[in-house]
Amino acid sequence: MLLTPCANYKVAYNQDDILEIKSKIKSGTAALNDADLAIKGNGGDAVRIPFASIRTVTMYRHFGLAQMIKIEHAKGTIYVTVTRLNLFGYFISVNFLRTGELFKRLRSSALSAACEDLSQDSLEIEFQQMERDTEQKSDS
Repeated sequence: MLLTPCANYKVAYNQDDILEIKSKIKSGTAALNDADLAIKGNGGDAVRIPFASIRTVTMYRHFGLAQMIKIEHAKGTIYVTVTRLNLFGYFISVNFLRTGELFKRLRSSALSAACEDLSQDSLEIEFQQMERDTEQKSDS
């Protein structure tokens, strides 16, 4: 499936660890770039989540009604959904397809960042092993 190239998503989000029915949802704009997910809230607040700090990205139906993306990262948890309409954070019309698109892009970006970190770590380990081997050969 081809994803349409879109830089910005109109989103609703919450930064609490638990999302409840009474939680106040903030609205803003989310953008994926090369290194992170940036969410700029309509109230002026901004959230940046580097892909390397993301632990899990899951998508589920919240209360059986709306599709939500749960992002667990090094500094906490954030819930995000792409919206068609957001009335004061209490009534939200969710864009089902665009939420799925954001989820796929976010998951693939987080996975590639994790793989890059693993390859950097393995290169570092190999380099340290090579240094130890050369030191042992020079000692003998």
